[in-house]
Order: sequence, then structure tokens, then C-alpha cells
Amino acid sequence: MKRLKGYLAITGIYLLAFLAGALTYHTFTGLDLFVRLLFGTVVATLVIYTFSVLFKNSSIYDPYWSIQPLVILPVATQHYSSATVLMLIIVYLWGIRLTVNWAYTFKGFDHEDWRYKHYRRKHPRLWPLTNLFGIQLMPTLMVYIAMIPALLFVQAGASLSILIVCAALTGLIAIGVQLVADIQMHRFRRHKQGNQVMDRGLWSLSRHPNYFGEILFWFSLFFMYLSLDFRHLWSILFPSVMVILFTTVSIPLMEKRQLENKPDYRSYAETTNVLLPLPVSFSSAKEKRQIGS
Repeated sequence: MKRLKGYLAITGIYLLAFLAGALTYHTFTGLDLFVRLLFGTVVATLVIYTFSVLFKNSSIYDPYWSIQPLVILPVATQHYSSATVLMLIIVYLWGIRLTVNWAYTFKGFDHEDWRYKHYRRKHPRLWPLTNLFGIQLMPTLMVYIAMIPALLFVQAGASLSILIVCAALTGLIAIGVQLVADIQMHRFRRHKQGNQVMDRGLWSLSRHPNYFGEILFWFSLFFMYLSLDFRHLWSILFPSVMVILFTTVSIPLMEKRQLENKPDYRSYAETTNVLLPLPVSFSSAKEKRQIGS
């Protein structure tokens, strides 16, 4: 019942958020489509932020990461060509899978992501700003930026080509990597003992295979857009924001926590790649020095 009430409450909050976003989108009809979509998603985020403050739980925002593209991309679609439908299928498979994974791990409103608790304890005076800009608005903007190649793609109305299909297959591989990594982690957590380190399956090849799959997914959308015209190479800047996010924020924070809580994690880190799921470690000497410090 606790989880069910949480699901119902979050569903209501998100319906209100997207209603506010839709009203904002339709209010600024004289502006560029991309600007209107940006305004709409920011307003929706502010609504979710308001409820996260009221409920004193910033994890209310968590599913927005995977739901936002599912709402925005169809709005931007102007031509339902075969290639456009393929793009929508890839994005919806990613978004539904990630949202289902969130729902599976959701414990109710009394549970909040440990990273949010960490920031609240470490900098209590800055917490309101950290919550608004760092935890909610920044991810919203980064997802929107990374999604720009997909938005441009669905406006082109292109036909299928071998390159587009290959790029879409890259997206399916990325989704598959995330799915397998999450299932393996869920099974491990059900049976782990004490501070045991997850070093099985994909996790024996990469310390963060789920993050690798996420980054690969965003690049697959870029690859699909690039397939239309190789002069679009400049748009690699958009998925690159995900590389910056995961390598400078998410991974370092997770690594620090693991090193503090699991004595065996140091030896695991010294023999396993950070991101790329490869059979041998290509960790640089610099990275090993950082692990040992």
C-alpha cells in the first residue's frame, strides 16, 4: 500500500507538471519550436520541484529523466516517415525500460536517493539551490540538450537507410546493456552478503556498465541524425554533455561511496575498467593513482 500510494501520488504530480508544461508550450506560439519545448519542460520541472519541497523528497524528480523525452519527441515530430517511427521506437523502448526500472526500485515517499541526502547533509544552507538547480533543472537541461539530434531528426522526415538502421541497432544494444546490467545488479542485491562487491556478469568487465549503456544510447541518437548528412558532425556536442555528467559527477560520487563502504572495492577497481565493458583493464596509471589516493 505504501508503494501504491507513492505511485498514485507521483502519477498525479507528473500529470499536473506536464499539464503546466503543455500550457506553457501553447502560450508562446510565436517563438521557435525548440524554445517553446524548452520553456515547457522547465516549467514542468519547476512543478515537480515544488512538490519535492512539499514532500521533502527530491527523488520525486527521478523518473523525469526517462519520461521527459517520451513527451517532447512526439510533439516535435512533423513527418511520420519510416525513419522517424524507428527513432520513436528506440526512444520509447529506452524510456519505458528505464521508467520500469525506477518503478521496480521505488520504495515509497519515505525513501530518498542517498546522493540527495549526501548533498543535504554536506551543505544544508545551499541545499535549496542544490535541489533546484543541481538535482532537477540541470538534468532536465542536459537531457534536453542531448535530445536535440533526435528532435532535429524527427523534423527531417527521412526515409530509412542502412546507416540509420545501424545507428538504431546501436541504440538497441545500449538499451540491452542497461537492461542486463540492471537485472544482474537486482539479483546480486537480493543475495549479497555484507559489503560484498558486485563483480559478476557485465560488472566484471565494467564498474559502471549501466552508465556506459546510457551514454551509448544518447550517442546512438546522434548517430541516427549524423546518418542523414555527415555535415551534422558538429552535433556531437549534444550527447557529449552526458559524458561530462557521468564522468565528472555521477561516477566520481559513486566511486567515492563504494571505496568508503566496501573494503574489497579498491582491488576490484584496480582490475576493472571504469566505463567500457571490456575483458581486460585499460585503466591508465593516472586513474590507478587516483584510486590509491
